[in-house]
Amino acid sequence: MNIISIIVLISLIIVILAGVGITIVVNYNSYQRCIVRISEAENNIDVLLSKLEEHLTRLISAIKEINSRYDDEKAIVEFNKINDDKKNSFLLDKSLNSCRFLLQELIDSDANLIDNEKLVDIKYDIIEAVNDLTAAKKYYNDYVVCYNKLIKCFPSNIVGKLWHYKLKDFYSNEKQEMFEILKKN
Repeated sequence: MNIISIIVLISLIIVILAGVGITIVVNYNSYQRCIVRISEAENNIDVLLSKLEEHLTRLISAIKEINSRYDDEKAIVEFNKINDDKKNSFLLDKSLNSCRFLLQELIDSDANLIDNEKLVDIKYDIIEAVNDLTAAKKYYNDYVVCYNKLIKCFPSNIVGKLWHYKLKDFYSNEKQEMFEILKKN
């Protein structure tokens, strides 16, 4: 082997290693961007869930002020269970939504509650909080799709295995189903 062949071989090895290194860095940075965005979204969701919980607490207090016979109502009992259990944000979201729908049914079933101005204002605050929460969950789900694609696709899946990244859950089944469809393609 002459000197030129050795130089070419060394250059080729350097180019290959540089390519592998660049690929690892680019994929690692893609993971980090997704992780930061997901963490951001999780924090926003936690704040918005607390806000929704506050509004529901105000709504329950207002309902009880109007008529104390609602103390044993299913929605109020369920809401009190929410406060007793410390749940992750996925379960808290599900519980708060369930409670919100039960409270809405309760309000719709009583003419005194439907027309109450205080309840209307609180319901408006709840709707606003739910809309903000929906937007935050969409943002979260969008970045979870991006993150989960990185875990499933080559060559980023190699970087994911090196750093032990795991698939993340979605806030809605709809996004999960879309991800499964995209994964098959």
